Amino acid sequence: MAAALGAVANLGLAQAPAPSDPLADLQRQVDALRRELAELKAEKAAERPGTSLEREVSAFSSRLQEEGGGTVTAPNAGKITLGGSYRARIHYVRNRDFDQHGGNDDDYTTHRFRLNAGVELDEHTKVFAQIRSAFLWGTQSGSFAAEASNGDVTLHQGYGEFTDLMGSGWDLRLGRQEFVYGDERILSNIDWEEFGRVWDGAKLSTKYDDLGVDFLWAKAAESFTAFPGATTGSDIDLYGVWITYSGSEDFSVDVHVLPIEDRSVESLFVHLGARARAKVEMFDIGGEFDAVRDRGDGDNSHVTYNESYLLAADAGLSFEDVEGKPRIGVGWSQGTASYVPVVPDLHRYAGIMDVVTPFVNLIDWEANVSISPMEDWTLSGAYHVFQFENTPAAAGDETLGHELDVVLAGACTDHLRVEVGYGHFFPRAGFEAFESGLVGGLTPGTSLAFNPWTPFPAGASANDSDLIYIQFDVPF
Repeated sequence: MAAALGAVANLGLAQAPAPSDPLADLQRQVDALRRELAELKAEKAAERPGTSLEREVSAFSSRLQEEGGGTVTAPNAGKITLGGSYRARIHYVRNRDFDQHGGNDDDYTTHRFRLNAGVELDEHTKVFAQIRSAFLWGTQSGSFAAEASNGDVTLHQGYGEFTDLMGSGWDLRLGRQEFVYGDERILSNIDWEEFGRVWDGAKLSTKYDDLGVDFLWAKAAESFTAFPGATTGSDIDLYGVWITYSGSEDFSVDVHVLPIEDRSVESLFVHLGARARAKVEMFDIGGEFDAVRDRGDGDNSHVTYNESYLLAADAGLSFEDVEGKPRIGVGWSQGTASYVPVVPDLHRYAGIMDVVTPFVNLIDWEANVSISPMEDWTLSGAYHVFQFENTPAAAGDETLGHELDVVLAGACTDHLRVEVGYGHFFPRAGFEAFESGLVGGLTPGTSLAFNPWTPFPAGASANDSDLIYIQFDVPF
């Protein structure tokens, strides 16, 4: 009987209502309202997908990331995307003509401002324009010197883009534009250079699953006849086919054919090459070649594929699971003395100091290492050994020199990226032949617009030089 009474008492206690909790009741009501709001949003999106706020925000974010700017809608003008960037780079150069004497050091600052706008007229038509001004600090109005011509505002890019022409799946870009392909050993926009490289022409492209095909044409230089019998400039065209296969994130291969026709000397240089990159677990490896032959009948000396070529290879080992994600790598490239480059990235290869022109009569051995000391920051170092591919008789040795580079780069804010670099060049016996112009009339430095290196005085011995720079990038 006692047990039965206890069970009844327990049952009664279990069924007794719990004390009311106002906060818990309010939370339940809020949760219910949130569920109803989510259901209403889903119904609204299903009825009128074009008015979905979440979809609009997502599309805006995607465009912002792609174009690097904000998007507004103007009446009768489609969607207008605005963006741009500002960059300042401060340089200090020690011993800029490689001869130890007073007054030979230098410091200077370069600027680059770019402003771009894109207008989407409809889903298949877009117009894009980008203006730029590049100049040295102290050469503009306000200084004692006259304004430098390199500070003029000019059109960097300007083109119309037409997608899915007549439902064919082919896209056309017509106008002034950048050509950037592969590892940028062949075609690059040379972003390090304040002016950059662009082409006036057209690109017709399509994609079949993992296979992309681009047909290129551009006017590299145009002749102008002021009057009969007087022609200035040259008449050079670039043609090309670039085919890319990307079977996965870890493998890609490119094949290219790039004829360059110079009508002023009846020359037709044909570039034929390929590139491949692959990643297998911790290892990444890449290779590229570009062979050139002059198929013309003009004034330039003819070369064969065996005589004019560029070969390059690199490999790396990455430790993604280790703190700092360190990576070690090696690289090698060799270009013959008669190799005629198109527009390679003149800064990315052959050292950050830009003392040696990459790929032309040059063998470059490189060892490199990098680590991320903190999120969004990378510390990298490289050591180069430069040698002649074809050593001139006047050179004291096949080695031009060595170079040590160290770069720290990262993001301080969402709109400020900072890069600090240091380079040291060690000339060797072969460098004096390079300096004196015995190798194709070359002088130190690439064809970058703002390059500090000058030949050292005749009869002098080359000495070490240093470069220190700090760069500020502000995209918007």
